[in-house]
Amino acid sequence: MRDYCRGTKAHNCLTIDDLDQAEMWGSFRVGKRYFPQNINFIKDENEISFSGSYNGYKNLIGDGIKHNRTILFSKKEKTINVIDKVCGKGIHIAKSHIHLHPDVQISQTEGGFQLQRCGISLKLTTDNMNTSVLSSYYCSEFGKKVENKVIVLSSQIPCELEYQIICC
Repeated sequence: MRDYCRGTKAHNCLTIDDLDQAEMWGSFRVGKRYFPQNINFIKDENEISFSGSYNGYKNLIGDGIKHNRTILFSKKEKTINVIDKVCGKGIHIAKSHIHLHPDVQISQTEGGFQLQRCGISLKLTTDNMNTSVLSSYYCSEFGKKVENKVIVLSSQIPCELEYQIICC
């Protein structure tokens, strides 16, 4: 369980070929770490934009793989867009993981999912990308795990995986 919680798939991150973003070994050891690059943050009264790139998979796998993530928040539209762009050579599968709190009720809709919790409803659109819903674990503290759901978007690279969260 510790290995799972330390792994990339246990977070709202992107994996390539189901590999972790860093080399982990032993109970508390992390080998080579690859840090984000080209970090940008822009904020005005109605929008916030955050972006950065990650080249670690280029070192871990090769094939010139590069990942760029952009997160856009629109106060006016009440939306959050997450855009993952992955480029490189070879045949590789990119997966974007979206972990949900255990209390979130999920139902599939045309073009995405309806999410509900505590009387609040959100729409997560995926524009009919290759998606799946998997069972996983939410670990709020050491030694505690509760089953949850994870939405996984996947595509062969080069690709763009995008989802939008809309406040209903």
